[in-house]
Amino acid sequence: MATTWLPLAPAAGSPRPTPCARRGHSATARGGTLYIYGGCYGLSAYLGDLHALDVKTMRWDEPRTSGKPPGPRAWHSATLALAPHSADYLFIFGGACRGAGGAMNCLNDLYVLATQLVLRRRLPLVTTAP
Repeated sequence: MATTWLPLAPAAGSPRPTPCARRGHSATARGGTLYIYGGCYGLSAYLGDLHALDVKTMRWDEPRTSGKPPGPRAWHSATLALAPHSADYLFIFGGACRGAGGAMNCLNDLYVLATQLVLRRRLPLVTTAP
């Protein structure tokens, strides 16, 4: 089977600009939407933003959310859990950020975003964190 890489460009007139360059972010796809969360810009600017790309129209947006969002982070994990009769859930776990004095701070918190309801909340960890 032959596969081909193609460069993609966002469509003109997106509701929001293209996300800034970043590394250490997560990218999670569901249906026709690609969710980008967090990451690091440059050497020390940790990001806590959420972007959604409609892959059919190639337009970026920043979904409106409620609840307390995760703090800025990079190198976290993101997993989508599909729920057949309700919203799908995007889980964000751990990662790293800069702490006091610029020291690297490893995180072990867990957040969930209901992608249809766009509701964010922190989940309590009921077991010992890894």
